[in-house]
Amino acid sequence: MGGQGIERRGVLRIMAIAAAASSFPGFSRWTFACGHGGPDQQAARPAAYSPQFFSPAEYSTLER
Repeated sequence: MGGQGIERRGVLRIMAIAAAASSFPGFSRWTFACGHGGPDQQAARPAAYSPQFFSPAEYSTLER
């Protein structure tokens, strides 16, 4: 079936690579690097944003 994206062999190849990669010790740290932190981790506070192109009045209009 043409035009449907990835084929069965491609899916099997990706699954085999993922299975092999999961056996490495650093895999869990790499996989969950962008995950949610636990209760002992502090959440990072977002930096204050200041518009660089628009004036503050124009930016407030954009936010609305």
